[in-house]
Amino acid sequence: MTFIMVFGELARLNAAPSSFALAFILSTSPGFLGSIAGKYLLARIKAKYCFMIAECIGALGLMVPWYGLVHGSVTILQLAGVASSVSAGITIPAINHYTKAKLAPEDIGAGAVIDTLVFACQVLFGIGVGVFLYGTVQSNTYLLANLLSYIIAITFIFHCQSWRIMQNRMFTHKGCLKGCHQNNVLASIYYRHWQ
Repeated sequence: MTFIMVFGELARLNAAPSSFALAFILSTSPGFLGSIAGKYLLARIKAKYCFMIAECIGALGLMVPWYGLVHGSVTILQLAGVASSVSAGITIPAINHYTKAKLAPEDIGAGAVIDTLVFACQVLFGIGVGVFLYGTVQSNTYLLANLLSYIIAITFIFHCQSWRIMQNRMFTHKGCLKGCHQNNVLASIYYRHWQ
């Protein structure tokens, strides 16, 4: 979502073509450093907390585009995508950990498909919502909606453990986990993923 607003505001400020190129580089290349940081964090803390740290960085990083927006600064707006890029990079090792490291060898193929779908949905959903909102609402409201998405994600990740316990109890109580495991590869992945 940040990506869409940055380019929209740069266009509104009649920024030079080189500004767009620099903004694109700064909104993608820091993801590499983020993935290194994510790998470092994953070796020391649970993947759940890696996700939460990444979302917090993304949320705090929204102060940069907000500052650039308030002051109409092309330079600051060029830096606006750095935090979200680092945030996305941190999540990559954690996603790989869940979709590959915790799966049985026969489920690795399906895990790779899920990994690809998660990444595609993340990018397409963010861009889709961004395109829909930008221009329809004021830029400050847009940033507020972006912040809200980060807060929802952090809340969801934080409460994930209690929801998982509830779901496992439900499956066990109804005696349907075994049937799902035998008949559905995704159910098998889901079950093993949370063990």
